[in-house]
Amino acid sequence: MNQTITINNLKIGRDQPCYIVAEMSANHMQKIENAIEIIREAKQAGADAVKVQLYTPDTMTINCNKPDFFITGGLWPNWSLYELYDSAFMPWGWYPDLQNVADINDITLFPTVYDMSSLAFAESMNVPVYKIASFEIGYVQLLDEVAKTGKPTIVSLGKAQHEDIVRTHDIFYQRHNENLMHLKCTSEYPAEIDLNIFDDLKYYNMIMGLSDHSKGIGFPIYAVMFGAKIIEKHIKLPNTETPDSEFSLIPDEFKSMVDGIRGIEHAMSGNKKMHDTKSQTDIFCRSIYAVKNIKQGESFTVENVRIIRPSYGLPPCRLNDVLKAKASRDIERGTAISEELLNG
Repeated sequence: MNQTITINNLKIGRDQPCYIVAEMSANHMQKIENAIEIIREAKQAGADAVKVQLYTPDTMTINCNKPDFFITGGLWPNWSLYELYDSAFMPWGWYPDLQNVADINDITLFPTVYDMSSLAFAESMNVPVYKIASFEIGYVQLLDEVAKTGKPTIVSLGKAQHEDIVRTHDIFYQRHNENLMHLKCTSEYPAEIDLNIFDDLKYYNMIMGLSDHSKGIGFPIYAVMFGAKIIEKHIKLPNTETPDSEFSLIPDEFKSMVDGIRGIEHAMSGNKKMHDTKSQTDIFCRSIYAVKNIKQGESFTVENVRIIRPSYGLPPCRLNDVLKAKASRDIERGTAISEELLNG
């Protein structure tokens, strides 16, 4: 993998300043004027880029009242996945206007993509770099399509096991895309500070960084001392409450974080085993689900099964096996596809 990667004339690498990304996430509150202001504030705070998320509730999951689809803990207890994403998604039609604001303010704008439709839209916008969320590390079909673009790609590792990382590297290698970067993160919201997370920053011979969901600014500054070359942190407007506000920084706090990072970079010189990351946030990973009622003996097709959140069904890499099989019994919409439901 490349040791120096260029995004819009800014170099990212071991001998380069830390690349700082302001994550907008749901903090726009579904008002474009808020999104525009966040971009401007991120630039003033010293960020190199602003990241948005491209999804809709229907590209992430289905509207279903089965228990599988409800969150049981964390910041959003008793919310359904559909309700959460419906309250938080950014209308894709904003993107050209936000890109124009980013260009005027000389800051990079790029997206996290979550499925093929968001990737196709992002390609139509000619985005310079992609982000893959840690919850999508098992979505090998998406990883492959992103790798084929040849563009720089940042993949978070919060939910990743060692085999997930090896598989991701293999996918990018096979597509001759050497512009892969990784972010360590703890996939909890808000996250507890885990100093052991930094051991992995030195384990892989590639550009590594931190996507931080903890409260405050200390953890990302500390990460830079351990070799993090990318820092991603949520940013919000003052006096706002959003699904992500508890672990987001207002602009003044974000600027303090940037100043702290820049202040220690002059002092920089510069294996832990993957811990078990299974937790209640597994609901945010994808698996294969029935999205229509399926009769016993009926073939599985791309019309009646999909790769969606949550992760209680077979993993995305088993899709081809599922599509070769028939239903062993009647299957209700919203049912996780398991081995026992496959016949043949």
